Amino acid sequence: MDIGKEIQIDQIILPQQTVRITYQGTNWSATNLDIHDLQRGDHVIIVGIDGNTLLLRKVQQRKI
Repeated sequence: MDIGKEIQIDQIILPQQTVRITYQGTNWSATNLDIHDLQRGDHVIIVGIDGNTLLLRKVQQRKI
């Protein structure tokens, strides 16, 4: 399954915005479920899939 996979995005995605991204060599719709913008280069996690839309949240910084 793709749920739980971490990926890096290459564009800004506003909260609740759906955009097209490339994932595993294919174009997908992706929605930002966070309340904050996702920035170019952010690491996100796929938390769900709704039809052909990936549902994304930013990976939280891990404290050492």
